[in-house]
Amino acid sequence: MTKAERLIYLVNMIKNRGSVLVKDMAAECGVSDRTIYRDLNSLSRMNIPVYYQNGYRLMRDTDVPFMDLSLEDMQLIRYCLRNNPLYGDPFFKGRFRIIDQKMLEKEKAHKKNGEGDFFIFDARTEPMEQKRGTEILSRFLMAVFERRKIAVRAGADNNPETVYVPLAVRVRGNRPILILADNNKLSAVELDVDDIHDMRLTAETFDRRPTQLVAVETTHKNG
Repeated sequence: MTKAERLIYLVNMIKNRGSVLVKDMAAECGVSDRTIYRDLNSLSRMNIPVYYQNGYRLMRDTDVPFMDLSLEDMQLIRYCLRNNPLYGDPFFKGRFRIIDQKMLEKEKAHKKNGEGDFFIFDARTEPMEQKRGTEILSRFLMAVFERRKIAVRAGADNNPETVYVPLAVRVRGNRPILILADNNKLSAVELDVDDIHDMRLTAETFDRRPTQLVAVETTHKNG
């Protein structure tokens, strides 16, 4: 793992867990405590606010900069975003435009150094065909961003709803599998988007996703 990869890994680790001790960071990254302290100093110099309170934490909504991405890398990602079937969904379209704008700002710094465009984008973007699974995935990720629980009806229309905490998306081939924690956050289940009859966001909120459940072998739930 390079230093750049380790810094990204540390940021994601802290964001997902809320707070992490230096010894745990060192153990997972396979480096010494001293190296982790140097990495934390590097994050501070990069204007990524890290502070200690019963473990190292990040200020909420920290914007992590793109690391080691060339102009071609960023423009290729922008191309993939604009030519993505998810672009036809209003939620994804909004999120993609935010990412696109952030990358556009990063590209300006590269262009000041004399680098030329790799992709030339037209102003108009035609969304690809939208599928029903995209709508389900959109609601799932919206629940993640808004930290709201979801009520899911799997299988037949007359099946009862079950309330879950949205946990993660597993990509199996080209099919998204939703991983959800039960309402007591004790176990996780997997649901293929095609098995979901209906999903709605509830008024109930949660503090953070119990991501430790992803490491446990999840059970596929048949509707």
